[in-house]
Amino acid sequence: MIEASEDIRPSSGNVFADLGSADASAHALKARIVTELIRIVEQPGIGDAEAARALGVSRDELDRVFRGQFRQLPVERLLTWLTALGKDVDIVVRDHGVAGEVGRIVLAVSAPS
Repeated sequence: MIEASEDIRPSSGNVFADLGSADASAHALKARIVTELIRIVEQPGIGDAEAARALGVSRDELDRVFRGQFRQLPVERLLTWLTALGKDVDIVVRDHGVAGEVGRIVLAVSAPS
């Protein structure tokens, strides 16, 4: 039986922050965008080759991004990839609601129509 360690802490909700990543919120946002890109490309009738053409990248580059190698890509580029694949991207700024706390960045994806 494995005993609980005193080092176990609840997650912050951002695995990259929990691991001490320097740009944790940006990396989590990129990961969420890439997850959505993968979901779009996996839909019937799209596929990697067609998506790569639509995005203006090689299939190898797209595969690397889909395998998690996207740290060097700016969020803006990933957002333009969503639009190139026929998705609208809305950016909404609102009050965080808790004085003294830093706001957060969240990607909300609507249900496919």
